[in-house]
Amino acid sequence: MVNFLVSIVGFIFLNILLFFGQEWYHSSDVKRSESLQKVIELQQREYIRIELQLEKIKNEAEKAQSLQEYNDLQDQYESLYKRYDKIIDEHNRNVEECNRLIKKSSTRYYLIPIPRFLGKNSK
Repeated sequence: MVNFLVSIVGFIFLNILLFFGQEWYHSSDVKRSESLQKVIELQQREYIRIELQLEKIKNEAEKAQSLQEYNDLQDQYESLYKRYDKIIDEHNRNVEECNRLIKKSSTRYYLIPIPRFLGKNSK
């Protein structure tokens, strides 16, 4: 009975050590994923703001009085759209990296004791 209790306490102690070791090992990934989440939120706000600007320019272009005004608005739209496209690409890369880091840093391993009587050769 004492051996059994010592084994259980040993496994509990080893699992605690293993858990905190994994926490320490993955701490840089967790910090990186948290900073990426903040960047992603900022990028989302930025591309929503740009979407609204694009819509505004599009509406102004439909109401343009002259060809010169229309061309100027079209140039604004294209340059803003290039910026929008760049932000979306960066956002997608950051989301992929953040998801990879979260998956990697949330994986944990534990030691589970298997009693002898559950083994193959139990009698």
